[in-house]
Amino acid sequence: MTEPSIPAAIERWHALLSTVDDGWVAGALQSQFDRGQAPKGIPLCRVARPNFVTEASIAADQEILSAVADALVTAGSRLLADPALADRYLGDWWKANGHEELLRVESGYSEPIVIGRFDTAQTADGLRVLEFNGGLPGGMANTEAASSMVSHWPVFERFASEVDVAAMPLLRPAIEGILQAWDDFGGTGLPLIVLAMPDEILPLAAAHLPGFISTAEELGCELVVADPGRLVRARGQLTLDGRGVGVVIRGFFNEMLDSLADRLRPLLDAVAVGEVCMVTSLRASIYGHKGLFAAITDPALDLGLPTAEADAVKHHLPWTRMARDETSLDPNGETVNLPQFMASCRERLVLKPANGFGGVGVNLGWEMEPAEWDAVIATSLAAGDYIVQDRISVPTQSYPELAEGLPVHPYLADYNPIIINREIIGYFVRLARGGGVSNVSGGTGTLTPTFRLN
Repeated sequence: MTEPSIPAAIERWHALLSTVDDGWVAGALQSQFDRGQAPKGIPLCRVARPNFVTEASIAADQEILSAVADALVTAGSRLLADPALADRYLGDWWKANGHEELLRVESGYSEPIVIGRFDTAQTADGLRVLEFNGGLPGGMANTEAASSMVSHWPVFERFASEVDVAAMPLLRPAIEGILQAWDDFGGTGLPLIVLAMPDEILPLAAAHLPGFISTAEELGCELVVADPGRLVRARGQLTLDGRGVGVVIRGFFNEMLDSLADRLRPLLDAVAVGEVCMVTSLRASIYGHKGLFAAITDPALDLGLPTAEADAVKHHLPWTRMARDETSLDPNGETVNLPQFMASCRERLVLKPANGFGGVGVNLGWEMEPAEWDAVIATSLAAGDYIVQDRISVPTQSYPELAEGLPVHPYLADYNPIIINREIIGYFVRLARGGGVSNVSGGTGTLTPTFRLN
């Protein structure tokens, strides 16, 4: 076995790929339909090369993300301790639907971030962190399924006979992280785990759940998916169909607290008095609020971060501000009128909801006409809950397409590390031809699994 660099591994992969025929390509695409990996009739993986990482590249990413995660936790704690700051960076979100009270409920375990995903880009200047997604972030089940599929490709088997390469499992470490939180909570034995997911959103996630359920079984515990309305408090314990529940995975967004109302009451009451371990906590949702990126990149707010963390934030996070009618420092440190700066620098800016997800409401200035951009600015200023970020220049990467002749195309890559207890366990890599927002489930991008070179 050899220990190649990433470029050498890619070169060897392409050499081996050149020996396959078009019949194999058709089979690789059809297998995704057979496996149920083609939402909306579009295969999830439409490229013929995985992403490669090394122990050194993982360690470099880990150093950056540890600093950013620490900064997010510090900022979240600071904002909860200072209502005026919370109002500034979180707007009405932190008080809506009983948020303030719920955000203050202790989780019962020591790690603030049990599961999460950073949305990042690999640039010429190193890793740049664009967003953080907490809760049970998307991409894990699809990536693991794609990894299993690629591992059975003949080209992969030939590649693995020459190169020491390994898959990066995601589902097992995720369940192990949940069980670690349970142990830290003071739980004993293997708990009944309930993924509390409202029936109305279950169809959106149904295809991703069997892998989590079977992985839990492999670890000796049971994971059940249930609408939160089925949970009942009885004799000082949260129960499902008469069985005691040890762990609840939150399968709903904070924005659903009001609409779910009575269906959540037994669960939230049990969480408030420590009768059940909920992963992730409602408090953890604050770390995914994009207003925290404005807080930790704004020199007007001193969070008291250690020098190394402050330097990492400055270098690896884009300039971010709340989209407000006020003065602020621009990316060059010059004082500017923020609305005027936003209007004049359309081609370098992004406007997006501070608490959005799934690419909804993201406005890329360089893809919009000036009048359209001005309208978006007006909307964001009136709403008061948008952020404006500096554009990150992402270099394209060449991938062969799963199509006749395996044509090679440039792709923009969202390079998204999955973390468990703040440690990287793998990557959810989304690829898009050209610009725009990549959303794999929506059919506007493709994913590719990641393998580690040893």
